[in-house]
Amino acid sequence: MAYTKSQERAIHSIGRGNLQIIACAGSGKTEVLSAGIADLLKRERDKGLKPANIVAFTFTEKAAGELKERIHDRCKGALGSVQGMAEMYVGTIHGYCLNLLQSPPLYRYLKYRVLTDVQQRLLIDRFSSQSGLTSVPLLKGGTLRRWVDSRLYQQVLSIVTEEATPLNKLPTGVAEAIKNYRALIDKHRYLDYATIIAEAVAAIKSVTALRMTLQKSIRHLIVDEYQDVNPLQEALISELHVLGASLCVVGDDDQTIYQWRGSDVQNILTFPSRYQPVRVIKLNENFRSNSKIVDVARAVAERNTDRLVKKMESTNAQPFENGDLLAMQLADTDAEALWISGKIKGMQGWEYKDTPIRPSRGLSWSDFAILLRSVNRDAGPITNAFTAAGIPFVVGGMNELFSTPEIQAIRECFYFLSDFAGPGGGITKKHLVEALAGGRLGVNRNQVRRGVVYLEGQRLKITNKIISELYPQPLFQGLLREMGIREESIDTSHGAGVGEVVYFNLGKFSQLISDFEQIHFKSKSNELLGQFASFLCYQAPDYYPEGWQDTSQVRPDAVQIMTLHQAKGMQWPAVFIPCLRRNRFPSKAPGGRTVWHVIPQLAVPGWQRFVGTVEDERRLFYVGLTRAERFLFCSWAPVKDNQQQRNVSAFLNEFTGTDCILTKEPRSKA
Repeated sequence: MAYTKSQERAIHSIGRGNLQIIACAGSGKTEVLSAGIADLLKRERDKGLKPANIVAFTFTEKAAGELKERIHDRCKGALGSVQGMAEMYVGTIHGYCLNLLQSPPLYRYLKYRVLTDVQQRLLIDRFSSQSGLTSVPLLKGGTLRRWVDSRLYQQVLSIVTEEATPLNKLPTGVAEAIKNYRALIDKHRYLDYATIIAEAVAAIKSVTALRMTLQKSIRHLIVDEYQDVNPLQEALISELHVLGASLCVVGDDDQTIYQWRGSDVQNILTFPSRYQPVRVIKLNENFRSNSKIVDVARAVAERNTDRLVKKMESTNAQPFENGDLLAMQLADTDAEALWISGKIKGMQGWEYKDTPIRPSRGLSWSDFAILLRSVNRDAGPITNAFTAAGIPFVVGGMNELFSTPEIQAIRECFYFLSDFAGPGGGITKKHLVEALAGGRLGVNRNQVRRGVVYLEGQRLKITNKIISELYPQPLFQGLLREMGIREESIDTSHGAGVGEVVYFNLGKFSQLISDFEQIHFKSKSNELLGQFASFLCYQAPDYYPEGWQDTSQVRPDAVQIMTLHQAKGMQWPAVFIPCLRRNRFPSKAPGGRTVWHVIPQLAVPGWQRFVGTVEDERRLFYVGLTRAERFLFCSWAPVKDNQQQRNVSAFLNEFTGTDCILTKEPRSKA
């Protein structure tokens, strides 16, 4: 494989002392890391270096999977063998720390289970008193409330742990609540993400046997997405370096977008002064986007003042024609959504090359992405327009899941099973038949009948005992099986590719069930199903955070609608960034309760990071721009009944600052 000079330097520098690789968007950093690791193993094979002596941290499991596969391929080519590669750790920081806590010489957490963020919130709400939630005092009076403030309490717990805030600096009631939460998860043998890392760092500092083990085993540490590490993660990295590991950090300060979770951009900005001596290599070449997208994105990033000096450069990865970049103003949000849907339908089948050397193909639905600052607030007009136009789409995370016909139908099934009476009253057999028949599930009358008979039979088995076959997941899977629901049987009159979309949404619902069962698995069947029905009715639609990442690796052939945060690490031939209004993007400071209504700002060093600035928002805009390969369309429209949403965003003005941006549609392609 041919590499640029800067990529060659980076590849051959990994493992030769501390190294900082500044990787601009689309610069091929995954390839550089995988080739660099293969080069390192080949270079130091005679010195006894083994794969187990290398640790590589990634930000997500998805990124870890991609890096593992690439390392496997490069090592096979460079070494002729992949023997021992399974012993190299490639994964998230919390995954690595969990391995430490559950391996010799530590055994304390061997039987503990890990809580995802959603499962942690479910635990806090289920045990609202024991978790400390309902006893947390507000600085100006009152306490936090079950269901309503559990997400806020999670933020408090995370900040206190990740910032290593001493409990004696907090209000007494807050400190006591946190102690209660920590006792609760220990009692139930759970670990949350922050606690995993905190416990691992504490063990590395205090357990001599562990320090000796790590000192012998780790010779090289590689950290991807270094710009997003928080103080606790940085403490782990520092400890491993002190034990003798050379450091290679890879990142781009222009893509620091998780400061609201505690990411500290100063880590990457000050790395060379904290880990001297350090070699710095910049990967400036963008192999993803056309030259004009690169120019525009670079100009936007350079408006920020607190950044490393660099200049993203184009490799002409994609061609450019007038009209490939647009900045549009529409009359209102419905008109904006209608324009987007028309644009996507009109571009279906356009000739496209993924790379200059690959054969041409036609654009399909999944080649388009709609990236929003807030899906909850702005996706409605767009999804309505797509539905009317027959455009298949999926919404990232759990956003909009409960507005889909198939999930509404499944929810009614659980209401029926538990005899749950929500705001609209109980579900009769007649209502159930109507829901299943109209749920976009591709079932006929006989299939609906079999489904109803199955649910009636299972309902008769519900008692005040723990019965595994009556857990929500077996019931859900049994219903799909009894009705014979298959992707290929979905009625295409609902639109092209609907079968894929329906199955994708059913998969997300299955994940929701798994999250709920993880916390309620010891409940009696009658209590469990009643609690689950209540959760589906009152909490589930808004329970998952907007930027939640689902675990599915398969994406249907459908337009992707997601937040800009969710788009990190992804790319598409055509990207739309609509709703560029003042007070939406850059976003207005949120109202309502925040963590600073619970803990004093001065108790948390660097509390300003969690508040966010215009520069933070501009980094997020830059990330959105650089997801586009060939076509990039930004737009805005006023919200006429909202005084705060009637003016254009400053970011759209920054985007239109070059001659290549058209502000009206060009003449249609033949």
